[in-house]
Amino acid sequence: MNTRATARPAPTRPLLEHHIRLRVQGLPDVRFREGHGILGLLATPDGTRITGTRLRRDTNRLQEALEAALVVDTMGRGSRTSFWLHDLGYQPDQVKVDLAYTTRHFRLNGDPFGRDLAVNSVSTPQHPRGAFFFKLPGDGHDAALTLTWSTRRRHSCDPARCCG
Repeated sequence: MNTRATARPAPTRPLLEHHIRLRVQGLPDVRFREGHGILGLLATPDGTRITGTRLRRDTNRLQEALEAALVVDTMGRGSRTSFWLHDLGYQPDQVKVDLAYTTRHFRLNGDPFGRDLAVNSVSTPQHPRGAFFFKLPGDGHDAALTLTWSTRRRHSCDPARCCG
Protein backbone atom coordinates (compact mmCIF):
# COMPACT_ATOMS: atom_id res chain seq x y z
CA MET A 1 0.00 0.00 0.00
CA ASN A 2 1.35 3.42 -0.97
CA THR A 3 1.19 5.69 2.10
CA ARG A 4 2.90 8.62 0.42
CA ALA A 5 0.73 11.74 0.19
CA THR A 6 -0.14 13.00 -3.27
CA ALA A 7 0.21 16.74 -3.79
CA ARG A 8 -3.02 18.31 -4.99
CA PRO A 9 -4.01 21.85 -5.90
CA ALA A 10 -5.57 23.92 -3.12
CA PRO A 11 -9.38 23.93 -3.17
CA THR A 12 -11.33 27.15 -3.34
CA ARG A 13 -12.84 28.22 -0.03
CA PRO A 14 -16.43 27.41 -1.07
CA LEU A 15 -15.35 23.90 -2.14
CA LEU A 16 -13.47 23.34 1.12
CA GLU A 17 -16.41 24.63 3.18
CA HIS A 18 -18.80 22.37 1.25
CA HIS A 19 -16.75 19.26 2.03
CA ILE A 20 -16.29 20.20 5.67
CA ARG A 21 -20.05 20.73 5.97
CA LEU A 22 -20.74 17.29 4.47
CA ARG A 23 -18.29 15.63 6.89
CA VAL A 24 -19.76 17.44 9.91
CA GLN A 25 -23.33 16.61 8.82
CA GLY A 26 -22.32 12.95 8.80
CA LEU A 27 -21.37 12.98 12.50
CA PRO A 28 -23.97 11.11 14.58
CA ASP A 29 -24.36 13.73 17.35
CA VAL A 30 -24.58 16.80 15.08
CA ARG A 31 -27.81 18.46 13.98
CA PHE A 32 -28.05 21.37 11.57
CA ARG A 33 -30.75 23.93 12.34
CA GLU A 34 -31.53 25.61 9.02
CA GLY A 35 -33.72 28.71 8.97
CA HIS A 36 -32.65 30.02 12.37
CA GLY A 37 -30.68 33.03 13.54
CA ILE A 38 -28.46 33.08 16.60
CA LEU A 39 -29.44 35.70 19.18
CA GLY A 40 -26.71 35.00 21.72
CA LEU A 41 -25.00 32.49 23.94
CA LEU A 42 -26.21 30.61 27.00
CA ALA A 43 -23.97 30.15 30.04
CA THR A 44 -23.99 28.50 33.46
CA PRO A 45 -25.36 30.75 36.24
CA ASP A 46 -21.83 31.49 37.46
CA GLY A 47 -20.74 32.29 33.89
CA THR A 48 -17.86 29.83 33.87
CA ARG A 49 -19.04 27.78 30.88
CA ILE A 50 -20.94 28.35 27.64
CA THR A 51 -23.80 25.84 27.50
CA GLY A 52 -25.56 26.62 24.21
CA THR A 53 -27.22 29.34 22.14
CA ARG A 54 -30.43 31.33 21.93
CA LEU A 55 -32.10 30.82 18.54
CA ARG A 56 -34.86 32.55 16.63
CA ARG A 57 -36.71 30.79 13.84
CA ASP A 58 -36.67 32.91 10.66
CA THR A 59 -40.26 32.10 9.65
CA ASN A 60 -42.28 32.79 12.82
CA ARG A 61 -39.66 34.61 14.96
CA LEU A 62 -40.17 32.18 17.87
CA GLN A 63 -37.20 32.00 20.21
CA GLU A 64 -35.78 28.91 21.85
CA ALA A 65 -32.76 27.81 23.87
CA LEU A 66 -30.53 25.15 22.36
CA GLU A 67 -28.17 23.44 24.78
CA ALA A 68 -24.92 22.17 23.31
CA ALA A 69 -21.75 20.49 24.52
CA LEU A 70 -19.81 22.48 21.92
CA VAL A 71 -20.67 25.80 20.27
CA VAL A 72 -18.70 26.68 17.13
CA ASP A 73 -18.86 30.09 15.45
CA THR A 74 -18.11 29.84 11.73
CA MET A 75 -19.20 33.34 10.76
CA GLY A 76 -15.75 34.74 10.02
CA ARG A 77 -15.66 38.54 9.81
CA GLY A 78 -19.40 38.70 10.52
CA SER A 79 -19.02 37.00 13.88
CA ARG A 80 -20.98 38.37 16.84
CA THR A 81 -19.23 36.15 19.42
CA SER A 82 -17.21 38.92 21.04
CA PHE A 83 -20.42 40.95 21.60
CA TRP A 84 -22.26 37.92 23.01
CA LEU A 85 -19.38 37.12 25.35
CA HIS A 86 -19.33 40.76 26.49
CA ASP A 87 -23.09 40.55 27.20
CA LEU A 88 -22.33 37.59 29.49
CA GLY A 89 -19.65 39.55 31.37
CA TYR A 90 -16.61 38.14 29.61
CA GLN A 91 -13.82 40.45 28.48
CA PRO A 92 -12.47 38.61 25.43
CA ASP A 93 -8.92 39.37 24.37
CA GLN A 94 -8.73 41.42 21.19
CA VAL A 95 -6.02 40.47 18.72
CA LYS A 96 -5.39 42.97 15.94
CA VAL A 97 -3.99 41.11 12.96
CA ASP A 98 -3.14 44.11 10.73
CA LEU A 99 -3.36 41.98 7.60
CA ALA A 100 -5.54 42.41 4.54
CA TYR A 101 -5.81 40.33 1.39
CA THR A 102 -7.59 40.13 -1.92
CA THR A 103 -7.91 37.16 -4.25
CA ARG A 104 -8.64 36.98 -7.96
CA HIS A 105 -9.16 33.85 -10.06
CA PHE A 106 -7.63 33.49 -13.52
CA ARG A 107 -8.14 31.20 -16.50
CA LEU A 108 -4.66 30.60 -17.95
CA ASN A 109 -3.65 29.71 -21.50
CA GLY A 110 -0.76 27.57 -20.29
CA ASP A 111 0.67 26.06 -17.13
CA PRO A 112 3.26 28.36 -15.48
CA PHE A 113 3.70 25.99 -12.52
CA GLY A 114 5.16 22.86 -14.07
CA ARG A 115 5.39 20.32 -11.24
CA ASP A 116 4.92 23.01 -8.58
CA LEU A 117 1.56 23.79 -7.00
CA ALA A 118 2.22 27.43 -6.14
CA VAL A 119 4.56 30.38 -6.29
CA ASN A 120 4.70 32.24 -2.97
CA SER A 121 6.30 35.53 -2.06
CA VAL A 122 5.76 35.82 1.69
CA SER A 123 5.66 39.22 3.36
CA THR A 124 8.12 40.22 6.09
CA PRO A 125 8.30 43.26 8.39
CA GLN A 126 10.76 44.83 5.93
CA HIS A 127 8.59 43.95 2.90
CA PRO A 128 4.96 44.07 4.08
CA ARG A 129 3.43 42.88 0.81
CA GLY A 130 3.10 39.26 -0.19
CA ALA A 131 1.60 37.18 -2.98
CA PHE A 132 0.44 33.60 -3.42
CA PHE A 133 -0.16 32.36 -6.97
CA PHE A 134 -1.54 28.83 -6.93
CA LYS A 135 -3.22 26.15 -9.01
CA LEU A 136 -6.89 25.46 -8.47
CA PRO A 137 -8.52 22.06 -8.93
CA GLY A 138 -9.71 21.31 -12.43
CA ASP A 139 -8.11 20.95 -15.82
CA GLY A 140 -4.86 22.72 -14.90
CA HIS A 141 -5.78 26.08 -16.43
CA ASP A 142 -7.33 27.70 -13.35
CA ALA A 143 -5.26 29.62 -10.82
CA ALA A 144 -5.74 32.16 -8.07
CA LEU A 145 -3.61 35.11 -7.09
CA THR A 146 -3.85 36.31 -3.49
CA LEU A 147 -2.17 39.59 -2.60
CA THR A 148 -1.52 40.37 1.07
CA TRP A 149 -0.43 43.54 2.81
CA SER A 150 -0.09 45.04 6.25
CA THR A 151 -2.86 47.44 7.20
CA ARG A 152 -0.33 49.42 9.25
CA ARG A 153 0.74 51.07 6.00
CA ARG A 154 -1.56 52.52 3.34
CA HIS A 155 -1.44 50.53 0.11
CA SER A 156 -3.76 50.59 -2.82
CA CYS A 157 -4.38 47.68 -5.10
CA ASP A 158 -5.68 48.73 -8.47
CA PRO A 159 -6.50 45.39 -10.19
CA ALA A 160 -5.41 46.83 -13.55
CA ARG A 161 -1.95 47.50 -12.09
CA CYS A 162 -1.66 44.54 -9.71
CA CYS A 163 -3.25 41.83 -11.80
CA GLY A 164 -2.81 43.04 -15.39
